[in-house]
Amino acid sequence: MFIRSEDLKRQLIDLYRRLIVKERVGIHMSDLDFPRKSLYDRLYPIEPDEASILRWVRGESAHSFFRNIFKNFPNARIEETKRFEVLGHAPVSSTPDVALVKMESFPIGDVIFEFKSTIGNQVAEHWVRRLHRYMAVNETQYGVLVVHYLLRNKLDCFPVELPVKKLAEIKDSVFHMADLFEKGLSTGINIFPKCPDWICRDCTHKVRCMQDFTIPSIKEVL
Repeated sequence: MFIRSEDLKRQLIDLYRRLIVKERVGIHMSDLDFPRKSLYDRLYPIEPDEASILRWVRGESAHSFFRNIFKNFPNARIEETKRFEVLGHAPVSSTPDVALVKMESFPIGDVIFEFKSTIGNQVAEHWVRRLHRYMAVNETQYGVLVVHYLLRNKLDCFPVELPVKKLAEIKDSVFHMADLFEKGLSTGINIFPKCPDWICRDCTHKVRCMQDFTIPSIKEVL
């Protein structure tokens, strides 16, 4: 007979939490996925609950296997953070899953791989946006979005190629959003657009967000 121990579970969850919760310094590419929520998270930090922690554990497990398969590639840069600075703008940190891997199927230049795991069955728009941003700041025309559908035991790869002009437009958008994010951190005023409904549904900042909300005039380049 097994007896459930809530005390041991709490201790284990707390160990996971310590691993996850780290002080966020600077502006990261992930902050720009849903900048309104990200800004509130930074201004009013809340420790993740058990469900959020275990979702992170599940996703990180799949990510770790993906990163490991590239370890023998001599030109692979695995989760390497680079800080990008443009004169007059807030700096942005970029940490793609795998960057600068020379592949025969992509003979012209480097490639950025972004890996996502999901219990759903669709490709999320913000995954594509993130890959585009990584490509833009790294000035890399080629990227691959890799999606692992956990419940279906299926893997999909979506190669992406963007022209130089489009990369420049996205890069301008990244630094424009970073400037607004930095201003929001210093003023406490959140002018970013409303997040998608599925983000709002369980957001801990819902009440504050509704009270603060004004119609923004920000357009992001995809």
